Amino acid sequence: MDFLIGLLQGVVCTVVSHAVVNVTGVVVGRFREKTQAMDPEEIRRLLETLGVTSANEVRSLVREMLGHEKHITDAQREDIAAVLISLARGASLLNSQGGPRSCYVRCQDLLEQMLASIPPKRKAGEQVCPNHDWVLLRFLGMGTFGEVWLAENTQAKGLSRRAYKFFTHDGATDWLRHEKDSLLEIQKKLKGQPQIVELKDVTLPDSGYPFLALEYVEGGSLEDWILNARRSERPLHKSEIMRGIVRAMAEAHRKGIHHGDLKPGNILLTSPPDVQPKITDFGLSSIDAFPEGEFADDPLEWTQVGTPMYWPPEASRPFAERSPALFDVFALGVIWYQLLVERIERPPYDFENELRAVEADSHTLDLIAHCLAHPLRRFQDATELAERMDSVDLPVWNPVPTGLFDVQHLVREYVSLSAK
Repeated sequence: MDFLIGLLQGVVCTVVSHAVVNVTGVVVGRFREKTQAMDPEEIRRLLETLGVTSANEVRSLVREMLGHEKHITDAQREDIAAVLISLARGASLLNSQGGPRSCYVRCQDLLEQMLASIPPKRKAGEQVCPNHDWVLLRFLGMGTFGEVWLAENTQAKGLSRRAYKFFTHDGATDWLRHEKDSLLEIQKKLKGQPQIVELKDVTLPDSGYPFLALEYVEGGSLEDWILNARRSERPLHKSEIMRGIVRAMAEAHRKGIHHGDLKPGNILLTSPPDVQPKITDFGLSSIDAFPEGEFADDPLEWTQVGTPMYWPPEASRPFAERSPALFDVFALGVIWYQLLVERIERPPYDFENELRAVEADSHTLDLIAHCLAHPLRRFQDATELAERMDSVDLPVWNPVPTGLFDVQHLVREYVSLSAK
């Protein structure tokens, strides 16, 4: 956070003293200046720190430092926040590839590529596309495909909001044109599943970027919650969150649909008090693997995609059999581990010790162990995982009634061991 504070201070000085209008260029320029003087180890630590900075933390910092700066407009504040969120997202993507190793950060070209993709191509206040009723309100994040924005319908009565995912990278238009029907077919098969973000439309405009219109889920992502140091102010029923995610994946697997890029960033949360998970980016990765929208029967026909932190060990073996269902199950185990320990990291060899330290019961340990196990011992799909998960009913009472001791972990452990 100290780096971002220093970066913002420099941006404010430049914008105010030079009456700069294009603040995105100033942010990128300041970042480039500050990193050029760093050695590889300093850059590695910087990327690790930025990679675990959530969008909410960035927006809070911008409000705190720029909220009363009268020389900076609301539009400029939004542009600055968008660039910093993209910067944190870019660092997070580097981290999720297995860690920003020194061989990465010594390469100035890599940082330049990251910086080139940082400034969002869309702007707050723009129409989604010409003659369109939806107007962009706020930048939500950057992904490998492009950028996500919150938009509002200016013609609708009452509050009407959607998330728009713009495919801004080269080749995206051809890809989306080829996969449009498959995307809509997958959404049709999953329609009515409450734990899956609804796809409203797929559009390829005559000019501009192609986009998906999606249901807007306003509670942020599970990754944001894990990264937020003040998460205790917004507690989650972790077992129920995972139950919802697993049940949604079980329904998808029963219909032959696989995600391929399951991770906390692709799991959104509804607003309190009854927080529910919703999986987004559903089917995008698996569609790449199955031309014309067909699902492969032979696992060897499937091409792995997604984020390496959530890949199983067999992903690194060139001739190993690859099953999309097994990849999804392994990713569920990693997500479950990260949710319990409240850290975005790859489960270590002694992950069971880490989980016991946060009072995970034996039933949960057994489920996660079978998600992360060798392919022959792993749950073969999310349906099998859901059945085993529901075989032991372990409710969580929160808050504990006044005057009573919280011995829930002891009760859960007793029930878990009794069920074996």
